[in-house]
Amino acid sequence: MIIEGVRINYGVIDQTIQDDTITPSASGNSAYSNANIPLQSGVTYDKIAYLEEDYFRLDGTHIFPVSGNTYNVGWESASLSDANGNINEYIEYIFANTHDSYGVQITFPTYCAPDTFTLAYYNNDTLVGTRTVTGNTSTTYSNYDVRLQWNKVRLTFTKVSPQQRARLWQVVFGINDAYDEDMLISVSASRTTDLTGDYDDSGEFSFQFFNDGRFDIRTINDLPIGLQEGLKVTVYVKKRGSTTYEPFGNYYSKTTNVKENGKVITVSGYDEFYRLGDTTFRNGIVYPDGRSLYDWAQEVAEDAGITLSIDSAFQNIISTGYITEVPHREALRLIAEAGNGILVIDKNGNIALKKHTPTEKGEITADDIVEGGYTIENSDKYLGINVTKYTFSAASAEQELGHLDEIGLTAEPQEIEIVYSEYPAVISTIQVFVDTASSATITATKIYSDRCIITLTGTAGDTTFVTVTGKPYNNATTAVTRGSTAKNIKTIESNYLITGDLADDVADYQYERVVNKYNHSAEIVSSTDYDLGDHVEIDTENAADATRATTNGQYITRVAFDVSYEDHSETLEAIDE
Repeated sequence: MIIEGVRINYGVIDQTIQDDTITPSASGNSAYSNANIPLQSGVTYDKIAYLEEDYFRLDGTHIFPVSGNTYNVGWESASLSDANGNINEYIEYIFANTHDSYGVQITFPTYCAPDTFTLAYYNNDTLVGTRTVTGNTSTTYSNYDVRLQWNKVRLTFTKVSPQQRARLWQVVFGINDAYDEDMLISVSASRTTDLTGDYDDSGEFSFQFFNDGRFDIRTINDLPIGLQEGLKVTVYVKKRGSTTYEPFGNYYSKTTNVKENGKVITVSGYDEFYRLGDTTFRNGIVYPDGRSLYDWAQEVAEDAGITLSIDSAFQNIISTGYITEVPHREALRLIAEAGNGILVIDKNGNIALKKHTPTEKGEITADDIVEGGYTIENSDKYLGINVTKYTFSAASAEQELGHLDEIGLTAEPQEIEIVYSEYPAVISTIQVFVDTASSATITATKIYSDRCIITLTGTAGDTTFVTVTGKPYNNATTAVTRGSTAKNIKTIESNYLITGDLADDVADYQYERVVNKYNHSAEIVSSTDYDLGDHVEIDTENAADATRATTNGQYITRVAFDVSYEDHSETLEAIDE
């Protein structure tokens, strides 16, 4: 892939807005109005033939409605404006949570741009900020106002064209700016995976641009905290010979730096894998009869709140182990490692847990490699594999696994966490002490392999105690080795999903992937598109390199590019097959 252009879509918007529960309301609605439609993207709108001045036109753009049919008109008011265009109608959106945003984008229907309208942000009933627009003639409107800690937005129309309804097609609470080569100083981005099961690295990005007034800031202190990180960034590239930009990767900002008195801004961050390291999976339970890695992956993904594509092959891989308390990212890595799979994020930001089924991409020859841009090394080279296999069985006798004294009761429900003295364990009873003078009630329980969480209510001011009993799991370990165990051994342990035959499968797979293998890096100028996991044959026509590489080719583990002014480079990293 030879890059001739780069574009950045920088979503200066609180990304939690799109996942929030939003309740619309309006002062009035026409027969076909739908207040939810303006929140959706990619909607095709119908223009209904009403008897309104300057709106219904016999140009083929309007349709006569058929009774009983459903039409998408966005939101439109029930009433019409007077002969001077005066009207007083509103639509508002109430959010379950508070948000920060930078700017807004609004689209109105053709021939129906409002002359005067007001956009007001509220925190409950407290006004956060407002902007009134007068003399508007455009069907698209945007501003760059910073609004912090709001949970309600009301758009009020006070003047439209005479004898017309107030209308709204789409509203986006935030600005999604696009930066192209004329504004960008430099851009770098990468996508990465790991075929050896050691870790799952994160793709990274960084871009620097000239601030031409979008941000009224001189130092980072001038940019609200809510807009300094967690903003969505999509990186697009234009390949040689193409006129279109194609996505390279989706990311979220982590740091924003302001330099030269606000003239130059640098934004950098990571893909979704990095963010998954900030949240924790705590639901691990031992399944004595076994559980498929597919089901484990589904549970982790659901707990993390992500969409995960899972290869059906993981349905046939059964583990009698469990996942201890780890970040969601690590939980998915453990599943991938136990199932001899890989985690991949594609250019559109979709995450997949899959088996490694490489696509053949042919040779990378000396003509494709920049002079001096190829290295091969064995700093991570191993000569042997040592996998720890785990076996779990419940103890024969029950015992007390947790006890809490002097718990202060409250009338309102309170969550209490009890960590077991021995774990993993299977719980049989959770008992709360109750005497004749007061009451204590457990209204909900969440039971895991290493802890339980109870919801407790009772007589305010009284105290109680809770006892947890059950059977801890005894565990045994066995070493499964491949290759030389004298030195440079890769050790796989603390992956409690590796039980039974999985240990042998993992040892065999890891031996094939990492033992006596070299890592490669090459700066290339090839016109071929390469993706993670692709199989290539690196042929540098250098005898010294050839003696250090296998003859079976390499698997690509990282794709990256760097663009600065007129210079660009693309780098591939790979591991021997």
